[in-house]
Amino acid sequence: MGKIRRIWNVLFAFIMITGGILLIFLQDLGFEMIALGITIFLTFRGLKFIIYYFSMARHMVGGKTMLLIGVFLLDFGIFTSAVLDEPKMLVIIYLMAGHLFNGGVNAIKAVREKKEKTGTWKRDITESIVHLILAFLCIFFIGNTEVLVIIFSLGLFYSAVERIISSFRRTAIVYIQ
Repeated sequence: MGKIRRIWNVLFAFIMITGGILLIFLQDLGFEMIALGITIFLTFRGLKFIIYYFSMARHMVGGKTMLLIGVFLLDFGIFTSAVLDEPKMLVIIYLMAGHLFNGGVNAIKAVREKKEKTGTWKRDITESIVHLILAFLCIFFIGNTEVLVIIFSLGLFYSAVERIISSFRRTAIVYIQ
């Protein structure tokens, strides 16, 4: 990771921390801000995958997967924006599903890294545990939107700390003779 990328990661982490603090203090607007944030994230992430497909991935093996992921995320982003005024259960389900998915993927990644005897499996299992705890807290407090805003803010804080730690971690450089 280059120096500019590291600086950008640290700045973005501080923006995430500030956003988490704002969400906690603005409880009445917090849930709407989360829903809007999820909508924007899913829509732009979907557009990013679609643009990546048309610019590069269509010439790669498995490139159609990028197109399908992009269409899927774009569809969910547009669908979420269409139902922002509807019951809040959809946003809660998105939040819970996102944490469950990330926790499961990190757990599988940690098990694979443990078998390969790499040193990063501890970080991945910790991240998996945090995501699964946040998902189960979402399930437990599914009717209380104020607690869910705090849970989302805790997820933002954790992601920001992970981003800062990864920015200061030394990266290995492999030289080919």
